[in-house]
Amino acid sequence: LSILLCLFPSKAPDNQTRHTSLRFDWTNLPLISLAAKKLYNLQHDCRLPVKYYEWRVSRVDGSGFGMGSDLHAWGNALWEGLNRQHRISTQMPWIWADQEYCGRNATLDCYFRNAQPRCEHNSSLVLHERIWVGPCGKPSHWKDNVTIPEFRAAATEFAFSSLSPVVVQEAQEQHYELFGARPTPSNLITVHVRWGDKVLEGKRRNNPIDAYVNAVGEIVQQHLLKDVHVLLCTEDPVALEAFQTAARSKGWTVHIDPFYNKYLPFRENRQVIYNVPSHIAVETKGKTGLWALASLLVAMEAQHYVLTTTSNWSRLMNELRQNVVNIQCGGCTTMIDIEPGEC
Repeated sequence: LSILLCLFPSKAPDNQTRHTSLRFDWTNLPLISLAAKKLYNLQHDCRLPVKYYEWRVSRVDGSGFGMGSDLHAWGNALWEGLNRQHRISTQMPWIWADQEYCGRNATLDCYFRNAQPRCEHNSSLVLHERIWVGPCGKPSHWKDNVTIPEFRAAATEFAFSSLSPVVVQEAQEQHYELFGARPTPSNLITVHVRWGDKVLEGKRRNNPIDAYVNAVGEIVQQHLLKDVHVLLCTEDPVALEAFQTAARSKGWTVHIDPFYNKYLPFRENRQVIYNVPSHIAVETKGKTGLWALASLLVAMEAQHYVLTTTSNWSRLMNELRQNVVNIQCGGCTTMIDIEPGEC
């Protein structure tokens, strides 16, 4: 039984290739759901008018919201466009776009190549009405029978169908840091513990670490797993220590998401405030966005998942599990949701 706990990477010899192949080619995935195909056709129809989508950014310090929240809000904008028949274009620089790779004014299409293609002979009308939507609820002017979870999953499927090679390369390097030249452990369990600033959202509370440990134990028992490997994904050192302590007595192998080590120096000695990851994204000039997306791809190497879908990041994982991984592997995945939710 393999558990992937996102913690500390191992160092590869300098003369050795520092990346391994992932099980999917994230630069060229087929779109499966009808809803995702509709979004592709929408964004690639250069005859349609264009509306601009504005990222939610603080005018005070330039920070914004989490990457998962941003991607779900953008997905809502896409469905707004589909129902009104206009393409969506993000014009403002995105705080999660790595400026070193993407440039200072880069936006969504730096990572997601299909997201907003540039028409070579664009004669479509630019509608100067700007769209601002959040990550929750249905878009206005809703005309489709697709449910909220379905359209969110379709938007995520569409976005991740053609990722930039730089994201895949970073993911391959992170995979190597975890497993060396070895393949992903069979029956890997990805566990996402969303503590940190999430507790500052209204009446939110951190789910006890025992809930995650017990969920892993349920998967182990149900599927008769022997050699257990867990990939732990978290940004919170307290959550990481708590899970490791609980898992140690069970003999599980816990792998720590390489994102954690990359991110930790920017998080240490920093007061926990709401949306602190977005402040760090600004500080790192978007580099944490690249690290996080790559980490997400590594997490998708798992067969089993323990998630908290009140978190946008867990929801992204589950959407990719449902619309990509589960389709490609013939329904092989399982998921336990510690705290179901849509926002």
